[in-house]
Amino acid sequence: MREETTEFETLAGTISARLEEVGGMPLNDAVLHMHAVKRFIASCAASGCHQELQVAMERAGLGDLAEALLPLVGR
Repeated sequence: MREETTEFETLAGTISARLEEVGGMPLNDAVLHMHAVKRFIASCAASGCHQELQVAMERAGLGDLAEALLPLVGR
């Protein structure tokens, strides 16, 4: 294995371990959850339910997240 590859894998492993430690779950699991949330928000936006989603997220205490994510997935 090339030295650069080994160095990168070591760095990636260190970053992943640190994120797992502070985030409370493995990075791979967190990324999978984020992809699921992205698909959910995109589906709601594509079907014209973005306002309902925003209201529901605000009531759940996630209004700031809805405000940040809805523009990213398109309306």
